[in-house]
Amino acid sequence: LPTIHVPTLVIHRTGDVAVDVEGGRLIAARIPGARLVELPGVDHLPWVGDNSDEILRLIGEFVSSPLSATVPDRVLATVLVLDTGAPRNGLAPALAPAQQDIVNGQVARFRGHQVRTIANGMLALFDGPSRAIDSALAIQQALQRSGAAVRLSIHVGEVERVGNDVRGLAVDVAVGAVEHANVGEVVVSKTVKDLVAGAGVSFEYVGTHSLRGGNAWRLYRAAAERAMDC
Repeated sequence: LPTIHVPTLVIHRTGDVAVDVEGGRLIAARIPGARLVELPGVDHLPWVGDNSDEILRLIGEFVSSPLSATVPDRVLATVLVLDTGAPRNGLAPALAPAQQDIVNGQVARFRGHQVRTIANGMLALFDGPSRAIDSALAIQQALQRSGAAVRLSIHVGEVERVGNDVRGLAVDVAVGAVEHANVGEVVVSKTVKDLVAGAGVSFEYVGTHSLRGGNAWRLYRAAAERAMDC
């Protein structure tokens, strides 16, 4: 249900004897932006009951209303999340300015786009998983030479553009995955691993974890099969 991103109308009679009204409430709660209308009555079939005309009116208004303004702008993207692993109480800087410049340079080098900061890190989008992995590995190597290290995660999926920000399951998975990486590691989802087969990256299985979104995801540690040219 959370993957449904089109205008949705849920109509349910509160006394429905076939499907409890809580079923309709659950559907509406799980579909982003869904509208729930509860009507009195015990009948399940929409064309039966005293308010069948009301149901027909609601459906007619819904399907005839302009929807262009409510259809979200969704694109397929590769999400990279960087986290310093430092305490998140604000008492210590995440990265020194020079080290942040390293991160910014390696993201731009591989045609990534930084979207926002997340706690002690940042979120960036790439047009493909190979570029994201190359960027992540280059960031690790360059930061290690400067005496710093971070943890990174990568996932591929649809994201929804909201102004200058993005959201959606792909973002939630990437943010959740970084919590299972050690400092100095790049962790990717199985989706990413499968898409970059033969791209000169080796993977080590690190476990299956329940990430944001509720599903279990297989995660892998990525490493370059040859030294990155930073």
